[in-house]
Amino acid sequence: MEPGQLPVGRGVLEHRPHARAPGRRTEPSGQAGRYTRRDTDGELRRPGGSGDGTCGAGRRARPGRLLGLWRRVGRCAWVVLVCLPNPVARGGRTRMTGTPLPDWLATLEQGALAEVLAVRADVCGTGEPGGWGDLAERLQQPQSVEWALKRLTRPCLQVAETAAALGQDATRARITALLGGPGGVVDDALTTLERHALVWPGQGGVLHVAEALRERWPRRRGPAERAPLDPFPPGLPTVLVDPERVKRTAAAQLGEFVGHTAGVLAECARRPLQAFKVAGVQPKALQRVMRAARCSDASARPALACAQRAGLFVSDGTDIRLSPAGDAFTLLPPAEQAARLLLAWWRLPSAPTRTRSSDGKQLYPLSAKAVCDGCVQVRHELVTVLEGVPEGQGVQAPEDLAKALDWHRPLACDHPPQSALLQEVVLLGLVVHGVLSSFGVLLAAGDHAGLARGASPLLPAFTERATIASDLMVTVRGTPSRQLAKDLDAVAESLIGPVWRISDQSLRRALESGMSAADLEAGLAAISAAPLPRLLRRKIAEAAGGHVPSPRLREVPATCVFHSADTELLARAVRDPALQNLGVRLLAPGLLIATSPRESVLAALRAAGYAAAEDPVPGPLPPLASDEPPPDFDALAERLRKDPHVPPRSPARTRSAAPRPPRRSRGRSALERAQRVITREARELKSDEIRLLAHAVAENDRVRITYVDQNGVETDRVIGPPYELVQMNKKKLLKAICEMRSAETGHQEERNFHYSRIQSVEAVDG
Repeated sequence: MEPGQLPVGRGVLEHRPHARAPGRRTEPSGQAGRYTRRDTDGELRRPGGSGDGTCGAGRRARPGRLLGLWRRVGRCAWVVLVCLPNPVARGGRTRMTGTPLPDWLATLEQGALAEVLAVRADVCGTGEPGGWGDLAERLQQPQSVEWALKRLTRPCLQVAETAAALGQDATRARITALLGGPGGVVDDALTTLERHALVWPGQGGVLHVAEALRERWPRRRGPAERAPLDPFPPGLPTVLVDPERVKRTAAAQLGEFVGHTAGVLAECARRPLQAFKVAGVQPKALQRVMRAARCSDASARPALACAQRAGLFVSDGTDIRLSPAGDAFTLLPPAEQAARLLLAWWRLPSAPTRTRSSDGKQLYPLSAKAVCDGCVQVRHELVTVLEGVPEGQGVQAPEDLAKALDWHRPLACDHPPQSALLQEVVLLGLVVHGVLSSFGVLLAAGDHAGLARGASPLLPAFTERATIASDLMVTVRGTPSRQLAKDLDAVAESLIGPVWRISDQSLRRALESGMSAADLEAGLAAISAAPLPRLLRRKIAEAAGGHVPSPRLREVPATCVFHSADTELLARAVRDPALQNLGVRLLAPGLLIATSPRESVLAALRAAGYAAAEDPVPGPLPPLASDEPPPDFDALAERLRKDPHVPPRSPARTRSAAPRPPRRSRGRSALERAQRVITREARELKSDEIRLLAHAVAENDRVRITYVDQNGVETDRVIGPPYELVQMNKKKLLKAICEMRSAETGHQEERNFHYSRIQSVEAVDG
């Protein structure tokens, strides 16, 4: 064998360099020359660009990939030392000698199968899998595979990428040798990949790789370019911290966030927030909220997002208002409010402080475009990483924490989520001085009662009294309660923060609302921490003297409403000296109201000998923010295992004596054809959404889609049959009836929808 040749199979691999100009240097790459296989019989065979690389004598070699180390021989020869086959043969068919995914799934015990279903829960979205074949098809959908990759660490991704590139030669030993990493780390990574049904064992120690992985990585780069295995997370340099200082700072941060949220809710109760139909809160409304709550953009965005997740808002598509449940929320103690807001943040589908989308466009608060499962994964991983920091120590720099998160979730997001999430955990008092606070530990455990109990002694109660100065300026020390802010808004003009001003105009507005001079004076006396100034009493008398009440519906502010069939009892209560400073008045013979704080009124009535029965807090409280209950994966695994699995018949068959007529190939069903096209074209949809849309197209059902038009405007539309596949400028479109356009024109309107612009798919009831 001559220099520049390498034995391959039963022949040799010979390199013939391209002709080049004198003095020009040949680069060390696989494109520097041509490789020709010379069989032992002397016949030349030339491999193509890709294939299985078979080099048996007497037949044409299939295309193969050349990779590994290179060496200069003489003046021009670059000789490849390793020749590995491409896992994907011509036509996209795999020649891997492993075990097909349905066969491997059928060999799993119930517990192992349930574990696969749990970590790949997206495949159980719209309806249970219809058998082993359906489950395997769902697991190998590109969107489902990408969803699984977002949850893997860097070593798992490196092992998966190497296995996909090695193809039919993928074994544990080859992967370990190529990555140069510890065998134990490779084993752990392969176990994780097997649990995710991305790589599974085949026959003879060969590893079988999901087709979506083989399509994802080999076309990007070859195994020779694999980086060395990164087996361990980067270290976290720490410094000593004072636990007592961490506790105080966490309480201050959380208390400030609760106060900002209270200001946001109060402003939303005064006037609805204008919002775009799909894109979220309008910039002007956000600026108004920031001024009213005296907070920055970084605080207003999480406050709005947490309030929405906690069920405190209601929206008609253009305006966002405080819901009845939100009004009940404002009457809760600050510690309970803090616990509910933290639980809502933990279950947010996005990072609310993120202001730019992956393509660089502006993200408004409460925008559906900000939803990112990767941000959720990084948020939970952040708490897990910080739980491993030794007690009494804190991470030295945020950059170190960001590097650790990038190792744990490299493919979580198309955008860097670490900066936004690190800002949020500090804002909420969950991470202080690089330490996970007690709030963070309780939040990770989902302990609602523990959060409320831990925050109770640290967060000050809301203020129920105001100070009215001689110049009629009203100030509140601390955070005003929702009822106090409502009472002051009724008789004064709100300024910046917890400051109001009583003017002639505000007093006339209060009189126009139906309040009398006595009501005004009694209400202000009930909330004032000191006797009312003489100037205020004179201003009230002057405003009431020139006021002529007009007949209209009038709202009567009250903290307590009592009714009784004993009208004499209610009349005696109004005249009782012990109740004179509580704003008690009769609206009707059997109806008594009070304007003072509810707890004070009830206590005074009981002390005076009146049997006052306490009613529940008005309005239903919003339910605690929680995730949807997961499916019963054990039961699903048990049902799947009852389905008999028949492995495919071996392709080797005995030749029959007489030739048989060719059998007609079975054509794909309408559902299979639709699912094939949608999977290839609709890259924004999840696997369950692909199945839902394909089923609607095949069965002529209606479905709701979120669609972005050519101007970037996102709308929700209901589409229905007849469906038709349209090809325009080498792109495949879906023609369907658009009910939104049909309602505008009064007759059925057909529209062409680009698959790539369909953002989500939902079922339509009825």
